[in-house]
Amino acid sequence: MAIGVSIDFRGDAGLQSAFNALTGPKQKKATRKGLRAGAKLMADRARQLVPVGKKGTDAHKAGTLRKSIKVRAIKRTRRFAGMVVTTGGARAKDEFYGVWTEYGTAKQPPQPFLRPAFDSLKDQAAELSRKEIGTAVERIWRTGK
Repeated sequence: MAIGVSIDFRGDAGLQSAFNALTGPKQKKATRKGLRAGAKLMADRARQLVPVGKKGTDAHKAGTLRKSIKVRAIKRTRRFAGMVVTTGGARAKDEFYGVWTEYGTAKQPPQPFLRPAFDSLKDQAAELSRKEIGTAVERIWRTGK
């Protein structure tokens, strides 16, 4: 299940026109920089919310789970660009541990950490992303990079 946040530039005509005047690769660079900032905010909050148990218990894997929370870019299309906050490690069972913790299993109650992080920070993350995109656009216009 994917959830997301939309960022709208319609209220800021100057930013919108400056962004639209950039070439494709420079738009992509500014967009990724901004989206990554918002996603990192959520990932940091999710790391704080991961339940941690005592060493030797199954909940102790939460330390591994906490380390496995990453921000990754998703494939960009003509109409869509984005970042995803995900869990998973090098081993196959590490991929599922985050899902088991978030939604629970037959033997374990759910202990959500990703959804509460998203719910509590979605507006802040969208605003941070918008500001970062604006900063990146200004930097690109100033320096050409």
